[in-house]
Amino acid sequence: MSFYHNYIGTLSIPTAEKEALLDPKMLSEHHLYLHLISYLAPAFPSISAAQLESLSLSSYLYFRFLLCFDQLIDSSHFSLGEMRLSFEFYEKAMRGLAALYPEGSPFWEQFSNLKSRYFNSVISEKKGSHKKEEMTPEIFQEIAIGKSAMSLAAVDSLAFLAGFNLRRDELIDCISQLHIGLQYMDDIDDFKLDFKEGQWTYPMSLTQMYLKQNGIVTQDPALLHTYLYVSGIAQKNLGLAIAHFEKSALIASSAGLSSFFSFLEKQISSCQSHLQEVDDLFLKTEIKSQKSFSILKYNSLDSSIENALGYLAKNIEDSTEWTDFMTSAGQSTTWTSAYIGMQLAEIDNSNPLLKPVLQKVISISSTAFNGAMIQDGDSSSFLVGFQQKMGFDTDLTQRNWLAFMNADGGWVTYRDPTALRKKLDLPVSVSVKGWTNSHACVSAAAAYVLADIPSLRLDFEISCLHLASLLEYKTHWSSYWWTSDVYATSFGIQALSHHSELKSRCETPALWLANEQETSGYWSNPATQEPSAFYTALAIKALHAYDAKAFDKSIKKGVDWLLKNQMTDGSWLTTRILRIPATDVLDPSSVKRWRKSSFGVNCIVDDHNRLFTTSTVLNTLYQLTKSTVSC
Repeated sequence: MSFYHNYIGTLSIPTAEKEALLDPKMLSEHHLYLHLISYLAPAFPSISAAQLESLSLSSYLYFRFLLCFDQLIDSSHFSLGEMRLSFEFYEKAMRGLAALYPEGSPFWEQFSNLKSRYFNSVISEKKGSHKKEEMTPEIFQEIAIGKSAMSLAAVDSLAFLAGFNLRRDELIDCISQLHIGLQYMDDIDDFKLDFKEGQWTYPMSLTQMYLKQNGIVTQDPALLHTYLYVSGIAQKNLGLAIAHFEKSALIASSAGLSSFFSFLEKQISSCQSHLQEVDDLFLKTEIKSQKSFSILKYNSLDSSIENALGYLAKNIEDSTEWTDFMTSAGQSTTWTSAYIGMQLAEIDNSNPLLKPVLQKVISISSTAFNGAMIQDGDSSSFLVGFQQKMGFDTDLTQRNWLAFMNADGGWVTYRDPTALRKKLDLPVSVSVKGWTNSHACVSAAAAYVLADIPSLRLDFEISCLHLASLLEYKTHWSSYWWTSDVYATSFGIQALSHHSELKSRCETPALWLANEQETSGYWSNPATQEPSAFYTALAIKALHAYDAKAFDKSIKKGVDWLLKNQMTDGSWLTTRILRIPATDVLDPSSVKRWRKSSFGVNCIVDDHNRLFTTSTVLNTLYQLTKSTVSC
């Protein structure tokens, strides 16, 4: 890809424009077209490195010109600067091709034929968007291959340079199958945007047919998107995409194109992940539909605790795990089980549910969000806390856990950036510092666990000093992984309340916490502006730990709200409390919009099983039964 960077360096344009042209995210999206020539090159070993580099640049710049042309046709959102650069790219591409293929070369006739095929497909697609006629699979595939016609030119360009075309038809089919698969994927991914811009796609045509057959009338983009999945159209098309990618991969493998084969395997994996997310979302919807939405009347503290315990007992999996929070990595198992286990063990470590759960969590090779992820600091903190509360030996776990502590007392979620990139399949160009830097919410939870381990008193001291340093010129601690600063502040107060010399530093955060309470008694989730039983319970527990007498009024109002809002099944309603920033996000406030979604990044996720929230509330209410605070 250095050929493109070198070329941009020669342009007489402002630095800001050069940086935009070299934006890592954009180049990642253009990966195929930056590498297409190099992917196909092993089939043509006689072509020199200099010729391949020149052809790669011309090929990519021509793609960039066509991309700008498509954008101009589709949306008319095009600046004069972009138009100027697109012509610069076009001219450079044509000069490069002219240097490789002299006038009279058969390459030019073939190139012209492919251009005609491309423009005919674009015209056909535009006519379809205007008429919105039923689109058949044959028409869809014809348009998909036609729109990728200029990518087919990559095969001809290499064949003419090498002086032979023995594998031409085979490689043309390889590229065609790839682009049919990509079109299936893109039409699913861009469904809402295509609808907004008046595009007419194959999945859209199928969805409208489904609505007509079922007597449904709607043009609401969100509802149409829902029907795309409810009807099974999205899943079927993703399956077809996989089939075409597999055909392409088979050809690439037989032709000895190992890098191209790896790229195609990633496309297959991406589709499979999408299908898994669809299944997970349907599962999540089914689980949520089975929960109670009726408030338990005439509730008391003792009956509330009993009902919550019953809910947690009823909702443990056959695998002796608690699961919650549906994400792209799947549902959380180990992290959730360790957290809930710690909450319950603090109440009563003789609870018969706990020992099997702890044994299951300990038996798993990596203390992580679930089996699909690598070990993280938060999951490790809660496991150590769970073990400690159960009276189990934690020496070995502690050694692994302490690796997530920095020398300054800050705690990180992930320690090894290389392992994290590999697990998430991220290129080196994408930063993961957001996930490998220390954060107050992770540090506070770790310090809270450390407070009860006498053998790690020095580590507790260092962690508490770090937390105290974060309060300089601030009223409270900030959360990274959670939608409210109540989380970090609650655990921070609870940790420092165990430190005789630093407890006084909690006065300002405690006052901030009390001031965040709504008049009805609850603490809200700022991401959704909804009452949050989770944040309410955390806040009450922190105020109680710091100075129960001084904050007696706030505590009683909070408890009263919790008792009046428990559901008949023993749970509490949840909101989207977990925040998943992109790996390069250092400051969550820099994200302009957080998506309400279980999948991807820069999204906020709910504990759909209500287990995280219910166990937190249960723990808090139980603490109050041991206190002198009247409730």
